[in-house]
Amino acid sequence: MSVLANFAFNLAFGRFFQIRPRVQKVGGELVASSSWKSSLMSLGSWARTVRVNPTTKTIRIRARLLWGIVKTRRIQFDWVEQVLYSYSDYSVGSVTSWVGGYQESDCFTVSLELKTGEHVKLFRFYGQGGFVNDTVWPDWMYWEEILETRLTKGAQEDESLAYAEVLSQLIGVPLGNPEP
Repeated sequence: MSVLANFAFNLAFGRFFQIRPRVQKVGGELVASSSWKSSLMSLGSWARTVRVNPTTKTIRIRARLLWGIVKTRRIQFDWVEQVLYSYSDYSVGSVTSWVGGYQESDCFTVSLELKTGEHVKLFRFYGQGGFVNDTVWPDWMYWEEILETRLTKGAQEDESLAYAEVLSQLIGVPLGNPEP
């Protein structure tokens, strides 16, 4: 019973902590806004909306900080060098991977690199990732963890890449990776 309870907890925990923006088409604009989960976790102190308008060739970023400070920014398509797409693994297992297999905690970041060299972060897509086995033991020894990982893995990789690709096509710039 404890294996089933552990699986149910990991499934609920993994789904709840899947943080990603809500992306939709509103009018003729591509609109991405913070999810209710990120608002809940920040106690409503942080929110962001990014509007990409291909007609006016502008990107408008509106960020609310500390429940009342609102910052807005307008970026012309001409100012953008490329759309950046990066990955980080935030799991504890990535540091101690030689001890045993682990499930990744994926974080995909979509940002803009301006022609001035400035990087403007738009959104992060976070959630449970795939199973990693960097030990000397074969994968079949971790069959329970591999099965659980396949059932709890989120869609943050596909969703973040789709957002980055659409953004790069709308702006008309290449999709790249930031330099370390």
